[in-house]
Amino acid sequence: MKFQPADPSSPPAARLAPFQFAPGLSDESGAALVSLHARTRVDGYRAGVRDEVLQRTCQAVGLPVFANGDIRSAARAHEVLSDGGCAGVMAGRGAVANPWLLRQIASGT
Repeated sequence: MKFQPADPSSPPAARLAPFQFAPGLSDESGAALVSLHARTRVDGYRAGVRDEVLQRTCQAVGLPVFANGDIRSAARAHEVLSDGGCAGVMAGRGAVANPWLLRQIASGT
């Protein structure tokens, strides 16, 4: 399951942060992991991901959480994995721009 925070223009009922509804997610729900793109649609690519949302969601969910968004270097991937408590990362545009990124993340360089 992939989700991201609601933007401020969303109706109030839809503005729950991922960590507010994430505790209900578990392996019993049928999901195997959660991928969190921790910035809003309105943020677009201008703003960085919201690390505090990522960290709080990782703490609240009973499933592995993969960080998605702004993974453009091995250093950033390792920061998210160690500081954010994520189980993994997903690198889209970062891997397109740097085809060796996934190898760099895996090797720790």
